[in-house]
Amino acid sequence: MPLGFIHHKTRLYNEQGSRAGASMPEDLRLLAVGRLFLRPWIKNVQISWVKMGLKLGQVGLMSGANDFGGTLMEESISKAAGSEHGDHVEVETIERLIRELGRTPYERTTTYGRRQKPARGEAAPLELELVPAAHSERAGLALPSGY
Repeated sequence: MPLGFIHHKTRLYNEQGSRAGASMPEDLRLLAVGRLFLRPWIKNVQISWVKMGLKLGQVGLMSGANDFGGTLMEESISKAAGSEHGDHVEVETIERLIRELGRTPYERTTTYGRRQKPARGEAAPLELELVPAAHSERAGLALPSGY
């Protein structure tokens, strides 16, 4: 997951003269270049909706990323640095954002396998990944070949 520098409230930026964090186009280019150059060694590229926001996160999914990330329970590092995108999002919101792109969301394990549906009464896992809708019927593949 490429993590952009949230600079707004940091001493590094405000007192020590570091450059501002990446712009939106730079964030998207990094995802696209990462997908092109790191494949096949790194097959899963995650966006950080906490740093990018939900809508730019959607664009990131169209720019090379294949993982929207998790719902988070509390995030304090980006918030303290000045991120304005929140520290929690509901699973249903992530699913809706992925479906709006014509993709099929699914829950993944920490090792990027598909998580089995929880039994009734069991807590659902918190992380989601996506695959292109055209490939979503391929059981057992976390990432379709050629994506």
